[in-house]
Amino acid sequence: MGIQYALMRRKSLSPANLFHFVCPIFNVETRFATCVSLRDLVWKGRRPEQRKGCQACMSASKCPINNIIQDFGRLPDDPYHADEKRVGSLKDRHIERIMPVLVSPKLLDEYAVTPKERELILAANEAAGAWVSGKQSKRSTRKTSVELEDVQRETAPVSRRSRKPPAESVKERAPEPADAVLAAESGDMSAAINMAMTTSAEPAASAATSTPKPKARMSLLERARAAAGRAA
Repeated sequence: MGIQYALMRRKSLSPANLFHFVCPIFNVETRFATCVSLRDLVWKGRRPEQRKGCQACMSASKCPINNIIQDFGRLPDDPYHADEKRVGSLKDRHIERIMPVLVSPKLLDEYAVTPKERELILAANEAAGAWVSGKQSKRSTRKTSVELEDVQRETAPVSRRSRKPPAESVKERAPEPADAVLAAESGDMSAAINMAMTTSAEPAASAATSTPKPKARMSLLERARAAAGRAA
């Protein structure tokens, strides 16, 4: 958790970072934020079509970006950030760590590295051996370079839970009075009460146009009394 918090505070890892440096492998100027975006994709198992050689070097820990991000988790300095475009140099320690590393031909085939990138990576392998024996400077003096394409940072997919429901929805039909009667006759009083409350909430216009209730039937005793009154 502490390392993650430290990385979140690094301005160098911001997508808006405009710091540039000369890649020690391909001997070409590249934007720091682009390298970080590519590394995130590689670490997620993605393999974009751009910069196949960079992906192979990152997988082999030949790219200095890996070591730089590891240092961000334990060191307080943040040297690779710029609000405006600035071309700077990498720290010696970040170049020294990648010098002895070799990228295997099998890994180059796995990432389908282009012939030009392969040539530069194999030259870096040879320089690594010379540097270990003390015959090569850690700063590359090669003039050959390759163009490095821009890589966009992957956007997070929209969660299904965050999707808004449809703007319009079909309202459920209110239960008819007959439904409440049937529910009461069946003994389900809870359903009958709920249906009756739903029916009473309908607009007054509906109540005005509804059919009037039939008169209650008279009992046998009331009929006898009425007949006796007419006979008198």
